[in-house]
Amino acid sequence: MPSARPVPTEEQLVQGTAEPMPSRASTKSAEADRQCLRYFMMALVVFAALSIGFGLGVGFERKTTSQDNLQSTTTAIDATAPSTMAPTTTIEWATEKWALPNFTIPALENPESPQARALEWLLNDPKMDEYPEWKVHQRFALVTFYYSMGGDQWTLQNDWLSYDLDECSWYFKSLVGSEEDTILSGILQGEASENVQFADSCCDANGRYVYMIFTENNMDGSLPPEIALLSSSLAVLELGSNENVYGSIPTQIGLLTNLKRFYSNRNMHTGQMPSEIGQLTALVELELGYNPFTGSLPSEIGLLSNSLEFISVRRCEGITGSLPTEIYQLTNLHTLYVHGLSSTSMSEIPPEVGRMTKLGSFVATDIPFSSIPSEMGLLTNMFMLNFWRCYIPGTIPSELFQLTSMVSHPLSSVPCSVFLVLCVKV
Repeated sequence: MPSARPVPTEEQLVQGTAEPMPSRASTKSAEADRQCLRYFMMALVVFAALSIGFGLGVGFERKTTSQDNLQSTTTAIDATAPSTMAPTTTIEWATEKWALPNFTIPALENPESPQARALEWLLNDPKMDEYPEWKVHQRFALVTFYYSMGGDQWTLQNDWLSYDLDECSWYFKSLVGSEEDTILSGILQGEASENVQFADSCCDANGRYVYMIFTENNMDGSLPPEIALLSSSLAVLELGSNENVYGSIPTQIGLLTNLKRFYSNRNMHTGQMPSEIGQLTALVELELGYNPFTGSLPSEIGLLSNSLEFISVRRCEGITGSLPTEIYQLTNLHTLYVHGLSSTSMSEIPPEVGRMTKLGSFVATDIPFSSIPSEMGLLTNMFMLNFWRCYIPGTIPSELFQLTSMVSHPLSSVPCSVFLVLCVKV
């Protein structure tokens, strides 16, 4: 604490040696000075705070502006660079506009795929906006088929992919042949004479594809799932003897509910035969022989009892397992070729075989059957029965020798052993 100022004595006052006492006026002046100093310091603090705040605001604005400028610059650069969004946008637009199937969309992401090339072809079609949706689907399916099956190497390709011609004019009678027996087997010759023999194209009167016959046409590739887009009309699909047709048969084959004949024999199909074949409720003929399939025969074939008349899966040496008993539910079947498989499992011929009264030819070599049921004697239309190298245990049912059709058949001049070949292991 500061010491108190001593009160001067009277003597000191007289002599003038005492310190003078501050006056009231000087005290007020000093107090005012101190008050001004306080105000000045307060103003200085406020000014400093405002300056700092202003500086921070300017810095933030500059930073934001810099970021905005960077973003604008990046956007400008991206706009000049090749866009990866454009194809996706085009795909989304096209799939929505034309209702392309979901199984097609993944392939469209690959610009080199047959589907993407077909879509590009569609987008460049000057008349595309004039077509109904079914016709867009038909053209897309055919162009995809062309690219997927090596169309530029086909022996016969006519005017495929021409914008100037209707797609029904891409495929003339010169492709399907001029004789009935080069088009269809005897089962469908009646229909062929009406719909193919005198047709100007392979389409029906409404412009929808009915026949696709490409036997020995130097095709190279795999059958695309987009073939299912022809489901409303396609009746005959013939791809036989091309040798370089490979890959699995797409499951979408089951969507071709109007298909009556499916031939893809003597090719290089792999994988298992799709069970969706059982959905081909109009199918009359199925020829898939001489292909390196694997797995077992689909039991779903037995679902085609109302339509199927001909089956051939001969020499598919990768097929294993037993012959499905559901095959014997095919009461309209007249020809069954299942020989030359790699089956090692014992197969059963159930008594239900006796209901296959239309069966005329049954060739099942190299398949180990457990027995021959006596009900086979009920197959009075049978003219060829071949169990060569089946080594069936037991005895031959006497009922088989009552099949007089094998004697009365037009080829009866040929020794009966040609038509009845049994190999029984006693």
